[in-house]
Amino acid sequence: MSSGDHSVQHELVAHILDSIDDAITAVDLKGTVVYWNVAAELLYGLRGAEALGMNFQDIFHNVWGEYARAIEQFNSRKIIAPYITRRERFDGRVVDVSVRLSPIRNDEGHLVGVSGIARDVTAQLQLERDRQELATRLLRVEEYVAKNIAADIHDGPLQTLIASSLRLRMLQKRLGDTESASIDAIYEAMTESISELRSIMFDVAPPALDSGGLIESLREYFERFHDLASDMTLLFESPGSLGLSKTEATILYRIGREAIGNALKHSGGTEIRISAQEIPEGIQLTIRDNGRGSEVLQSPPGHLGLTTMVGLARRSGGDTVIASVVGEGTSVTAWIPRSEN
Repeated sequence: MSSGDHSVQHELVAHILDSIDDAITAVDLKGTVVYWNVAAELLYGLRGAEALGMNFQDIFHNVWGEYARAIEQFNSRKIIAPYITRRERFDGRVVDVSVRLSPIRNDEGHLVGVSGIARDVTAQLQLERDRQELATRLLRVEEYVAKNIAADIHDGPLQTLIASSLRLRMLQKRLGDTESASIDAIYEAMTESISELRSIMFDVAPPALDSGGLIESLREYFERFHDLASDMTLLFESPGSLGLSKTEATILYRIGREAIGNALKHSGGTEIRISAQEIPEGIQLTIRDNGRGSEVLQSPPGHLGLTTMVGLARRSGGDTVIASVVGEGTSVTAWIPRSEN
């Protein structure tokens, strides 16, 4: 290929790189800028003609350490995963950027520099922060309503039923055996209603969640409804404290409650295993049963259990994966990001 052909080819490559929306930069092993495309000019507020030949750390203060570590890893033939960080533009404005670093090697395969591809994600991250803040506010409203409902039940119908059942017992003592059987039936119905109201109070506002007690709340929920499958046992794996916030514990409790309820009612298994752990994305909760499983995952008519579990996690910025194998059971794995407050 002639020198003229090389020149045309290089010019074509330069035009292609300048037409790309992502900021593309390159530095040699000393940190000198050797390439700076048009998108980099727009993102970082510095013209390419000015950037070329400058030292990278003179453009981005306290950033050269990232590239020094990248050079070490590329020399060891390691790959660096894309990451999100912050960059201070040449005019002092700070932007959030998604960065992918790649090695530049010569024909002999020796490392001669590092290229960076960056994209401004400031707007996307702000939208995500706004969404999380809205989800947190909505959850707090739901918690407030739930606590008020529980308080109203406790102070109103529950107290009325308890007082009425006591009066009924006193009345029974004054009446003969003929009326006693009828009164027993009424008393039993009232006692059952009292128990149901207490369960509703616990269900909408478990006391342990006030201190982030996810595991304790799930255990209490299981014990309250254990009569649905008396042969089933509940096992916790890695049940140590995760230091959950009230928001995190509430979201995961609601997901876990649905999963436990489904297992008790429909799985036909003998055990439920629960694990909660830190993962890079946030907090992960897994509920597995060893029941009959199913080929088709769907909620029973009139119920929204599966939709509820998925929606709760996604609304908070996470996700839920539900898997079932016939003869092996069902697993629900939900993760949510760490809340900022």
